[in-house]
Amino acid sequence: MVDAFPLDLPRESEELESVFTNLVDRSQGGQRNAKKGNRHYWRMRLITPKIKPEIYRRFFGFGVKQEGRYQVFTVNSSILNKPQGLATGTPLVQGAHSAGAYSVTIDGLTNSIVGILKQGDLIQFGHRKVYMVTEDVTSSGSGVAIVPIMPALVASLADNETVVLNNVQFYMAFAKDPLPLTTDVNKYASFDIELEEVWNE
Repeated sequence: MVDAFPLDLPRESEELESVFTNLVDRSQGGQRNAKKGNRHYWRMRLITPKIKPEIYRRFFGFGVKQEGRYQVFTVNSSILNKPQGLATGTPLVQGAHSAGAYSVTIDGLTNSIVGILKQGDLIQFGHRKVYMVTEDVTSSGSGVAIVPIMPALVASLADNETVVLNNVQFYMAFAKDPLPLTTDVNKYASFDIELEEVWNE
């Protein structure tokens, strides 16, 4: 079973990065050459304030349990954990979708809502990858919407597959090893934590 990142670990700041594996260079003449990569992942950086031993010891134990960069765990974003849109109803994937698609048809949404999803909302289906809605979406009178996403689907979707719009969970691993624990003279500690999305397991 995949562990959950400790929710009681306070965050002083959070950084979320969208990373595309594109190749870009310039010729000697100044021309820009870009080759589109076929992979994407999210990167997260969490910085804690000074925290007490009973909190940092539990987190440090969690980190050791992950065996450095080896294990995968779930973590939410405090920046984007709630959608801007209404995101109501009981959404499901409508029809089959192939890997590589840049939009997904969803039914079961509340009928006739302008902005039921908005650009910048997170969305997840029946696999680990997290996607972002790239345009505002309006549901039809029958609760159906075509949702543009980025990146393209990394796996195919089946009809009636689960759709997650609220409290989307990233599957992450520590981006570097070791995880240091350094305390001040008052036995308080802070952490600078770097995480990378792992969706291909």
